[in-house]
Formats: sequence, C-alpha cells, structure tokens
Amino acid sequence: LSELSRPKGTGGDETLSEGAVLAGFEFFETKSNGLPDIRSLRPIYLTAAGIKEGTPRGKMEKVTNKVMARPGYAVGGINVYHTNNDGRIQGLQVIFMKMIPAEGRLDHSSSNTYRSLWYGSIPHKDKPKEFGGDGRPVIGVYGFRGADCDCIGLIQMAN
Repeated sequence: LSELSRPKGTGGDETLSEGAVLAGFEFFETKSNGLPDIRSLRPIYLTAAGIKEGTPRGKMEKVTNKVMARPGYAVGGINVYHTNNDGRIQGLQVIFMKMIPAEGRLDHSSSNTYRSLWYGSIPHKDKPKEFGGDGRPVIGVYGFRGADCDCIGLIQMAN
C-alpha cells in the first residue's frame, strides 16, 4: 500500500478478485471555499473480461469528468493535492505507464509515461504528493470513504 494522501482513518480497500489493473477514474468535481475540488471518484479497472467500474469514493451524484488509459497503458501512479489536512482532495493528476504483461510490470521510463490533466484544482499552494510511479502495477485503491472523497492511496503489486 502507498501512504494515504492525507491522514484520515483506514479501510475501504478495493481490489478485484478476478485480477485487474487500474485503468482510470471517473470524477464528480464541485467547489469548496471557491475552488474546484474532487467531491467523489470511482476507480475503473481493466480485467481479462474488459472494463469494470469500482466502488465510488464519496457520493457520486454525477460524473463530471472521466480519464482512461490509452490502449496498452494502465495507471502507474497519481499526484494528489490537498490544501490542508482536513478537506477533500483539491486536485488529482493520473500518471499512465505502458504495460509489459510478460514481465508483470509497467514501463516507467519517460518515453512510455504520460500524465493526465489536473482534475479539481491545479496545485497553487502546497506541492502535490506522488504515489506509485515505480513501475509496479496498481491493482486497487484504498482509504477512508464517506460522503466525500477525503483521501486516497494506491494498492500495488509487490516486487
């Protein structure tokens, strides 16, 4: 497990029993304190049978944005931005890496990695935290979940 994007309890682990890699997210973006933020998000997985939605983190009233890996790529990491330790995720950027199925890893070289746009707010105060990014496939997410998506962490395959 990666660390959480901010200290906020534990629990809410999710991996798929049939095996999967994280392929993207759907977001419900709103505003708090006048700035865009991530009210809720839903992980999207790639399984042998195709795409499968995960459990929403926060109340998913509607989908305002969706980001998915290009064919042959998967989520290799995320950058998460919080303006403080007691609020929602302010901003999130997804890091995609090329899959190398025969080796059970992702290629994290710069030539086989790309980043999404920022969802919510672009960091303007504190530096975002980066999770993953080392080439180990992301197979799930975890973290406290309630009405809002207050924090997130990644579950990666062991080395």
